[in-house]
Amino acid sequence: MLVTLLSALAYHMTAPLVTVDHAPASYSARAGAFGAHVTGRVRMGTTALRYRIGDGEWRPLEPRPPRVTLPEFTLEMLADELVAGHNRVELEAHGWLGVKESRSFAFDYDPAPPALPLVVDWADVAELDVQDGFFEHVPGHPDRVRPVPGHEGWDRIIAASGAFEGGRRVSLDLVFRKPMEGRRSWGFGLFPLWGGQPDPDDRRARAGWRFSLLWYFNLTGGFGCSFSEKQGDGSAQFIATYRNIELEADRTYRLLTETVPVLDGDGRHLAWRQRCKWWPADEPEPEVWSEAIDEMGAPLPPLAYGVALVAFRSQVEFGAVRIEPMNSEIRVD
Repeated sequence: MLVTLLSALAYHMTAPLVTVDHAPASYSARAGAFGAHVTGRVRMGTTALRYRIGDGEWRPLEPRPPRVTLPEFTLEMLADELVAGHNRVELEAHGWLGVKESRSFAFDYDPAPPALPLVVDWADVAELDVQDGFFEHVPGHPDRVRPVPGHEGWDRIIAASGAFEGGRRVSLDLVFRKPMEGRRSWGFGLFPLWGGQPDPDDRRARAGWRFSLLWYFNLTGGFGCSFSEKQGDGSAQFIATYRNIELEADRTYRLLTETVPVLDGDGRHLAWRQRCKWWPADEPEPEVWSEAIDEMGAPLPPLAYGVALVAFRSQVEFGAVRIEPMNSEIRVD
């Protein structure tokens, strides 16, 4: 026992203070609260973490449960903090006995919206654009990605595209493996509109969210088509429609969403409308859609949004993502 304790102490006194899991060399377009992120973990004995973008001011980087809990960290850079082309961010960790460790990351930023249609084949994506958590290509299946086993938790989010305006049709296959042990609630799915984590307090890590969603949620026993927004630590607004399904582990499912802005006759934004399908990939596509419209409970602003995938306390493998443009809907009445 004493030898084990001494070995653990020696490790924590000599190991790096910071392990960086995701720091891509390039980021696609960001907008609003949808940022470019660096994710990783700190070891025991790390007493403070801070960062700066370019030659800007140093800012503290703190946990924000339940979204970001120790030993994890998420370093967030918003679009208005980046410049087109070359950028740099520095990360500095402080530990016991005055130990200090610095990291510097250079990356390119492209503010141009992605060209559609777009097919994201994960086998062609060397560096994963992770919003929160720790992801990997599935061993033996490089065309799929998943949260690294043992690192499941609160929303594990990976971006499939940069931010762009307007309607979109999004489809993908996924395989559910298992829920995180010891958790009452869990789920997984797709953000057709991913607007990041808005927070009026400008803290990092931020605590809000803004999205449209198609996901399976175990407490409802089915898949939901929904919209939701929360500002920082405030109350969440949401509207959702759920349809029951018999979920089976290790089976491939097909997800399909169509999300469009609803405009009046003069082109003014009125609402977002989303319709969704979820079915076993080895069965015919169902004719019936589930549908939600955000004006019924969680109106989202007419911004540019990304597309992202989410695993909430669950182990899921996500396949290629297809994103196609869709025209706005006009409400003539």
